[in-house]
Amino acid sequence: MDRQTSFNPSPLRLFKDFLRSVQDLAGLPICVHDVAGFTRGEAEPMEEALCIHYSEFCQIVKTSPKGIDACIHSDAKIADAKAGRLGRPFLHQCHAGLTEMVVPIMRDEQHLGTIFCGQAVIRNSRESRFRTIARNVADLDVDIEKLRLAFRKVPKISKRKLENAGNLLSIAANYIVDANRKMAIQRAIEEEQNRPVALVMQLIDIRFREDLTLGEVAEHVGLSPSYFSRLFRRTTGMTFVEFLTMRRIEEARNLLLTTSMKVIDIAYHVGYADQSYFNKKFRELVGLTPLEFRRQNTTSK
Repeated sequence: MDRQTSFNPSPLRLFKDFLRSVQDLAGLPICVHDVAGFTRGEAEPMEEALCIHYSEFCQIVKTSPKGIDACIHSDAKIADAKAGRLGRPFLHQCHAGLTEMVVPIMRDEQHLGTIFCGQAVIRNSRESRFRTIARNVADLDVDIEKLRLAFRKVPKISKRKLENAGNLLSIAANYIVDANRKMAIQRAIEEEQNRPVALVMQLIDIRFREDLTLGEVAEHVGLSPSYFSRLFRRTTGMTFVEFLTMRRIEEARNLLLTTSMKVIDIAYHVGYADQSYFNKKFRELVGLTPLEFRRQNTTSK
């Protein structure tokens, strides 16, 4: 298994525990679509309840072949595809008319998977009325009366609270992806007994705000820049500059979420004198500008 594709056991187990906690606290069903195989090879694989829409409403819709096809099209063809394109959370209305928050799991620009938070009925929404639902599923050969009873059990929630739950899941997904990446790199270092790379990673973690160069860090471990560059990339799967940038953007994301610092001050704090260049690198790694990231991932009070 390619260590850059699958999650290591500990981060994935933490991820599953977090999903269950959000389900219990928000009272919303949650499921995960594994787009890139990030859960394969796990000793404790994702249980079925976290992989499909399992609510009574959804199960009734999927009692007919037409219903199954409509669900697959709505989730895989529309929501999953949009998640990969946008790279950020968004509200999605399924083919039947229920609403859910769709949260992509991204590593850089790669779409690893999608979290579906819902489905739910948005309070004070015309689309929430059952007659609209009935029209949407009229051609699917489902039992409308059973569906009506199941509809009454669908969680009712405000749009704001659903968006907040999605933003919380997005923050967790980013954390888990970062944790897995670090564990994969650490495992590679241990497997290759690569002390020079480990030393430079420690140096970057301490001095990432400074204008570190490949020549400087290579000299720090007593190797030529060209040899160390090859060694670092073979071990981590990234160039020295890519790893330094990742560490800076990781710190920037944390400051955007936990402080009210201005973007220009955050850019300077993490090692960028040019805010435009910082914005460019942030967008390349996160898929959003710093301000977009702060707005979408800061829970409304």
